[in-house]
Amino acid sequence: RQTMLHNTKRIFTVAILTICLSLVFFGCAQTTTDTNPTIDVTTPYTYTSVWPDNEYTETIFPPEGATVVSVRDFSSSGRYEIHLTDIARDAADAYVQQLIDNGFASVADSKNDVSAGVLLQKGNTTLSIAYSGDNLTLLITLAGETGTEQ
Repeated sequence: RQTMLHNTKRIFTVAILTICLSLVFFGCAQTTTDTNPTIDVTTPYTYTSVWPDNEYTETIFPPEGATVVSVRDFSSSGRYEIHLTDIARDAADAYVQQLIDNGFASVADSKNDVSAGVLLQKGNTTLSIAYSGDNLTLLITLAGETGTEQ
């Protein structure tokens, strides 16, 4: 039974992440005559426990107590992904609130008993956050890098 519950949680996490990614790519950015570049899903994960310090993470901060597991660099598409673990649901909710308190605006969100997805925006940074169980995924998009105007 626990295996089934664990698999259900993973399915919900993937579903929420897919919704958030769809919102980032199609829902919140007005496009110019250029088309948005797509993410190359074959981009490998870089396994690390270190919070990345780059142009994508300039406007955000790591969630307190969470552990970085991996990153994926989609900078050719104006995006960067960070996977974290060891974060409780309450701590993930608090992290989202801290980002809002630091100037991010909530564009969209969806929550249920198992998982949550939130889309935040500040300046040229759009932040898609998906979390379930003790896992949290951030997809950071820089508007100027993707050919979009916001």
